[in-house]
Amino acid sequence: MYVPRKNEITKIEIATSGCYGTCQSTAISIDNNLNYKYYGGRYASLKGYYLGKVTKGFWDTLNMKLEHIKYKQMDTTYNVNIDLPETELIIHYNGLVKHIQSDFFRKPDSIWNVVNWLKNSYQKVKLHETKKKIQFQTNAQNNH
Repeated sequence: MYVPRKNEITKIEIATSGCYGTCQSTAISIDNNLNYKYYGGRYASLKGYYLGKVTKGFWDTLNMKLEHIKYKQMDTTYNVNIDLPETELIIHYNGLVKHIQSDFFRKPDSIWNVVNWLKNSYQKVKLHETKKKIQFQTNAQNNH
C-alpha cells in the first residue's frame, strides 16, 4: 500500500548546454502535479518538444535523491569549464528557488549520479511529441 510522502519540492528544471563538440542541448521540467516536459535540441538523441507524466513513486524518488545530496546547502555557482556542457538545475521548494549552475564533473559522485539520473530521466518516461514550444526557466539549453 502506497503511503503519501510529504515532499517540499514543487518543481525542478534541469538543462544542459552544448559545447565545442557534440554535447547535447536539453531541458527537462518536472512538477508536483507529475507533469514532465522535455526539450531536445542540438545533438540530443531525442529532438523536439515532448510531454508526459511521471508516477508518484518517480516524484518521491526524485525528492529523496535531491534531499540526500543536501541541495539546499549546495553553492549556486561552480567553476564552469569553457568546453564542458554546463548544467543548470533549478529547484522550487517551500516558496523558495535554488538555482545551481555547474559543469558537475568535479562534484562528488553522489551529486553527479543524481544530476546524471535527472538528465537521462526522459528515457524512463512515456512521452508524446508536441508541436507547441515549451518555455523553460533555464538558459543552459540555449547556449550552444
